[in-house]
Amino acid sequence: MLSIKVNKLKMTNQDLHCRNFTTKRSEPVYSNNGKLMIDVGELGLNTTDILTHDKLDLINLDTYNINSKLENFISQTLTIKLDNTLILNTPPGVSSYADSNPSPVMDAFNRDGWLYTNTLAGNKFNYYYFSNTGFTETLSNIKGQYAVFQNDSLTTDNVNVILALYGIDGFAGGPRRVYYSNEKLLPGVKYLVYWGINPDVFPELPRIEYNLVDEINWDENIDVLTMSVGSDSAYTAGTVQNLMTHIGYINSDNEPVITTLINTLDAVNSETQMVELLNVSNSELISVKNNTSDIAINTLGISNDTQSINGKIRNGQQTMTNSIPVVLASNHNDINTRINSVLNVGTHNNINNDTTINFGDYSTSNADISNMRDCNIVYSDSSNSSFDSVGVEVSGNGGINWYEIGGIFPSAPIGGALRLGFSSFSVGGFSLMRISNKSTDTNFNNVQASVFGSP
Repeated sequence: MLSIKVNKLKMTNQDLHCRNFTTKRSEPVYSNNGKLMIDVGELGLNTTDILTHDKLDLINLDTYNINSKLENFISQTLTIKLDNTLILNTPPGVSSYADSNPSPVMDAFNRDGWLYTNTLAGNKFNYYYFSNTGFTETLSNIKGQYAVFQNDSLTTDNVNVILALYGIDGFAGGPRRVYYSNEKLLPGVKYLVYWGINPDVFPELPRIEYNLVDEINWDENIDVLTMSVGSDSAYTAGTVQNLMTHIGYINSDNEPVITTLINTLDAVNSETQMVELLNVSNSELISVKNNTSDIAINTLGISNDTQSINGKIRNGQQTMTNSIPVVLASNHNDINTRINSVLNVGTHNNINNDTTINFGDYSTSNADISNMRDCNIVYSDSSNSSFDSVGVEVSGNGGINWYEIGGIFPSAPIGGALRLGFSSFSVGGFSLMRISNKSTDTNFNNVQASVFGSP
């Protein structure tokens, strides 16, 4: 029933009449305690109209909830915490890898993380990420350690990193535990390795659980001295190529404490950090998805109700007769795309065909990349004692001007006769590609280099 207060109208119920659409007569309106009582049927409305208004109210409420959640997500995205971040070549960062030889460097392709290569036999890296200065924790309260890194080595041998936990005086024979795994790593794959509790971070990464391999004078009641992630100095030169992005541990509340390794302060806004924020905000986005699903259902209901509204709108545009309801997708994760075909261009040894490139010189031919937007370069040579890199250059004006866009860092598997290398580039707009010998004293022999790509 529609209720209207009438006492301020200075009328009585005998003064008011309403036309009855059924009998076509003017009938008095009855009051109840000073309120005007009119049946909605007498106004020409039906329950469908009321239902439509209810659904519009639901959409307004859902939209408000979505806006609220998106504002919260944006706030998390813009407010990036640097509390647990180590920046390369800054005093805290340098201190954390002080005994690494050589020191980690920035990746040539601006990937996030610290890049390390053991240029000589006996080299290793150690990154320390816990200090008991101003903050103490007993060994018993550490429920696990973990590290996230990409294996850049082309060797098929085991090049895993080592996780270690030290108590006070641990370096001089005090409490120490070392964890390791013999599982082999694939080149170009990013892994999460851990011991203890499996951390609830980066669920998309393959995981390797480590085992305890060394223990000295362990006492859980002693305070933590430090934690570290590092490599074994026993590997052949060039076989350890590691891009470390995150290191961390599990605290006494079974929660992960993560430290992010970045190249510069600007790297905080990089893809890796954004993915991390998206993972943190996942629960908020699931709630938004559910609200969106409700809107889709309500919108469909409104589309079914519009027929009752047609003809009753007196001001403004009338509802279109053949209008089609728009339903919002309720789960964007279920949208799948498929590329019907990919055109492959390029030929074998189109950059260099089994010849020598002298140090400081360029490849014997230039490859045509004018039909490539993205490309992959496969490289090999027989100079397996060299650790020097190969430069990659492109030209956009037929070879008049050349620009170096990156490099290839080939290495030889243990006992292998050839150095092997592989890199990918985006080359849209360029027409030619060549490679160069970046060594200052070594010729690269039996060089074979091919570039393949797609428009």
